[in-house]
Formats: sequence, structure tokens, C-alpha cells
Amino acid sequence: MKRVRQIIPVVFLLAIFFRDTTGDFQLQMRPLLLLYLVFGTIGFAGYIYFRDDLSASIALGMLAVYLFLGVSLVWFLLVQAQGIENPGRGSKLALFLVLFMLFLGIGAHIRTFIKTTSVYLLAFSIFFGIFILHAKELHPGSGLATFPLIAGITMGLNLFVMPRYLSRDAFLWLVTGLSTSSVLLGLIAYLLDPYRLLSIEVGLRNSVMTIPLFGSQLYVLESVFANPNTLGVLTFAGTFAALVLTRKVYRTSPIRGTWLLPGLLVGINSIGLFLSYSRAGYLALAVAAGIYLVDVYLGRAALPYAILFFVGTVGVLLLGMWLGLLGLNPAGRFTLWGAGIRAILDSPSLIGAGIIDPSASIAPYIDGQLSGQSPHNSYLSIFIRAGILGGIAYLILTVGSIFQGVFRKSEVDVAMLSFAVGFALHQLFEAYTLFQFSLAAVLASLVFGYLIESQAHTSVLRRRSSDTQLRL
Repeated sequence: MKRVRQIIPVVFLLAIFFRDTTGDFQLQMRPLLLLYLVFGTIGFAGYIYFRDDLSASIALGMLAVYLFLGVSLVWFLLVQAQGIENPGRGSKLALFLVLFMLFLGIGAHIRTFIKTTSVYLLAFSIFFGIFILHAKELHPGSGLATFPLIAGITMGLNLFVMPRYLSRDAFLWLVTGLSTSSVLLGLIAYLLDPYRLLSIEVGLRNSVMTIPLFGSQLYVLESVFANPNTLGVLTFAGTFAALVLTRKVYRTSPIRGTWLLPGLLVGINSIGLFLSYSRAGYLALAVAAGIYLVDVYLGRAALPYAILFFVGTVGVLLLGMWLGLLGLNPAGRFTLWGAGIRAILDSPSLIGAGIIDPSASIAPYIDGQLSGQSPHNSYLSIFIRAGILGGIAYLILTVGSIFQGVFRKSEVDVAMLSFAVGFALHQLFEAYTLFQFSLAAVLASLVFGYLIESQAHTSVLRRRSSDTQLRL
């Protein structure tokens, strides 16, 4: 049972990774979610029984409830693929939302979990409900009508389920491993030119970057991805994860020098991040690592000041770029953000424009080379699609969880809090949101999920861990 519990989330993450590397997205999300919902329920219920000392009758009862909810959700996904027709389509979609929220809430330490995460569960239910409401207006069985169900399930599982059953360190090792593998495969392309590995193209982007101090130029690294921004977000995550693991191994390993392995991974992933030329990744890593290292060397008391300092520094940098004082090219971000803000203010809505491409909403406000682009800001995209109500709910799940972590600094997992601040800033400059199933979206939603879980204390792993009081 323990192996099932561990394998299901890992397989899910690996599948998302390979889905992004192929570029054509032939690996469909629906089979992955079916696997997650059905087999995952068995592993989760069994793990609760073996690790939480529950009686067999209670464990079997939980398993029955889990399976009922899981199979019901699977049925909805299968039916939605063929089309939920009227009459009663709205009621059926509402029932789907209720069943999924029950699925998220049931598990180990139900009362504690619901009590400590009720605000986030409510925010997510409102957020997800808005997109389901928009799906009701779309043609049954179409890809757009199915998208919000798949995206919502993925986001909900990442926020509220996986962090309770897959340890934080296992997640960090997995992220570091995927990132390191991508970087090493990509570095070979500098020596051998772009090449093909099985069905995956490994190569460089047809644009160059200048190496500071040396003045030489290199092609931007794409590695196994079609977009260097994907490598940028993965290497940001991989570098920070390796940094956290380096300290963890240094503090806990009985074998001297073993910390050098994750330390080496910090270096490899840093090189990959640099070569991806992801300036948003540079900034996110600097902020996340800075906050984490302040806690390491100065303690929890300095945590709020560290976050205020680094976030404030980012604000000053943005102001300097906007005023043209720093000589940095914002790549049209301010124009796109301004267009996004104007689109929201000119057409204010409680529930937004729905499941649309945000570029269509900002098109009247931009022209020239930027025409056809999205706002390149996750928060603006959400406010355009889900309106004021959905945007506030999204901010509660992201910024709100960070604020709560700061106020509960004596209990929070500082590593994941720092990680979440990095991702919150990263979303300022990128188009992805948590309500998607790309690699960047899944990584970000998992990080916020681990942050929320660290404040809820409902992980079936940490309840029995001797390391409960010290989150390295």
C-alpha cells in the first residue's frame, strides 16, 4: 500500500514532465487523472490505516467513501468527454463540484484538515465553481468544456491531496532530478549540436545571450522543451530544491560529505537556469534563496523582514525599469500589463469572461509587435477569465497562504514558504496559472499545496516523523 501511495503521485509528475517535453501533448490528461483518482484512493486509504493506527473498520469505511467519490468523478470525466447534455447539465456539473470538494476534504485527520484549511477550500471551491459555470455555456463534449474539469481536478489534487501523502523531501528530490536530467541532456547539445533522443528533440533556441564579463555569446538553452521558459521555471525549482536538500543532508546525514551531492546539483541547475536566459527565473530564485538563507542564518524572527525586503526590492527594480533608469529591457511587459489592467477596468465582472484566450481581451489596447500576446501575468489572466470574485479567490490561495505563513512563522515550513514567494513573483512575469496542467502550473500548485499543508499539520508522513518540530 505504501508503494502505491508513493508511486501514483510520482507517475503523475513524470507524465506531466514527458507531456511537456513532447510538445504535441499526445499524452492526454484524462487517463492520468483516472489513474490518480481510482488507484490513488486505494493507496491513500491503506496508508492511513497502516500509519495512523486506525481500526480496520474505519479504514475500510474510508476506502469505500474514497472509491465512491473517485469512481463518481471518473464517471463524470468520461461522460463529459462525450457531452453532458441538457436538461440538467448545470445541476450535474454542480454535483461534480460537490463530489470533488468532498474528495479533497476526506482523508487523514479530517477535522484538523478542514478546520485549518477551510478558507483555502472555500476559495478553491469558488474559483473552480466559476470555471464550471462558464463550462456550462460551452458546447458539450468540446475540448474547452472539458478543460476546466481537468484543470480544476489537477489543481485541487496538487493543492490539497498530494502534499498530504508524498513527503516534501521526495517532491524536492524528484524536481531536482528532473531538472538536472534536463540540464545535462541540454548541455550535450552545445557539444554535439541539437539531437534527437527517442521521440524528444534536444536542442538550443535560435537566439543568443551574452555572457557577462566575458562578452562572448551562446545560444539559449531549450534542452528537451519547445520553450526555454519551461526550462527556466524547472531549473529555478530544481536549483532551489537542491539548495534545501543540501542543508537537509548536511544537518541530518550521519555520513560526512554526502551533502556534496545535492550541492553539486545546485551548481548544475544554476548553470541550466543561467543558460535558459529566464530572467523571471533568475529573480524568483534570488528571492526564494535569499529568504531561505536569511532564515538559516538569522532565524525565524527575521523572516517577515526578509520577505518585506526582497519583495520591496523587486518593486523598486520594476519601478526603475518602468522609468527607464536601469537600462533593462522589459520585453513589453509594462505595455501588456497596462493593456490587461485596462481590459479589466473597462469591462468589470464578478465572474469574468470565461474560458477564453486573454490575448483576445487585451487585443484592442495593443498593436505592433506585441499584438496577439497574452498579458504575461498570471494574476491579470485570472482576473480577465474569472472576474473579481475568481481573482480574489486566486489571491487567497497564493498570496493569502504566504501571508498566513508569515504570521505563523514559528510553525510554517520556511523552505516551502520561500519557494512559494518565488513562484508568486514568477507568476508576475509569465502566462501560466495554477489552473492549468502544464509543468510550470503543476510545480507551482504543488509548492503552494505544501505550504498550505505545512500550516495544517495533516500530513500522514509528518505526524509520525521525528523531524516534526524541525522542518529543515
